[in-house]
Amino acid sequence: MNDHNHEASWEPVTDAVREFYNFLANDLGAIPSECVVDAPEDGWPSITQSSLAGLEKTDKVIELLRHLPYINISKTHNTQIAFSTIAIDYREFAKYGVAKGTRSQFYPVGSEEFPPHVVVLTGEGEDYYGSLLLLDVDNGRCSTDIIACEAVLLIPSCVGTAIDYQPRSARKKGVPEPGTVSEIWRYSETRPIAGMLASWKQKFRTLEWTVDPFNEEGGMMLRYDRATDVRPSVTFGFAMLFADLSVTRCRKSVRFIVIMAGLMIFGAMNVVRFCESGIGLLMSD
Repeated sequence: MNDHNHEASWEPVTDAVREFYNFLANDLGAIPSECVVDAPEDGWPSITQSSLAGLEKTDKVIELLRHLPYINISKTHNTQIAFSTIAIDYREFAKYGVAKGTRSQFYPVGSEEFPPHVVVLTGEGEDYYGSLLLLDVDNGRCSTDIIACEAVLLIPSCVGTAIDYQPRSARKKGVPEPGTVSEIWRYSETRPIAGMLASWKQKFRTLEWTVDPFNEEGGMMLRYDRATDVRPSVTFGFAMLFADLSVTRCRKSVRFIVIMAGLMIFGAMNVVRFCESGIGLLMSD
């Protein structure tokens, strides 16, 4: 249990992640709010050094993972948190345990390219063009290596570093060839984690990313290409409906359209019936 007068080392990270999840659930309507679950006050009991021993992570990493909020998977709604990016639920690994000597079997969380003090917070989605959000707990910054990263900022790791690592993206200018340097993921976009997640929120606000909350497999979609400065039209012409990032308003608009269409069909059917009745009367005369 934490001393309320002293901020635990993991609190800035968990606070930033929780605030981002609340934005997705409550402001954007991108994921069901009931899917976001906070850790118990003393942390998730299943997540321990013993249950995750095979990942070979430091005590700092394990303590962070014990206190992170997580997202329960939905069978009917989107639970991706960024373009083709899912939040990794370490409770699932802890449930079955990760035995020593099996680290390489658990990509990306057990990848040996990430040292013991670097933890992977997100994984790639179905099309493998998402972000591995890495957090260096010793340096306290969060850096993200985006698989299709827009720009490369090589910033020395320091307190609170988050890295947006996108291993399958095209190599950007200034990034060495793979295999020529160690820890190539450190050449990815790097910011404090709160700033990194704020930049992700901005992608939704500018429609660089859009969301289909009812698509449980690929709800987060790429709709803007900075390289060409082209903003493709949003699927099904819903651009205006999503412009204010309000799924609630979108639902109301869709409902209104459906009702109006129904009324038009009903009216047309009545006109047809009226004409048929008139023709019948004329013929009977």
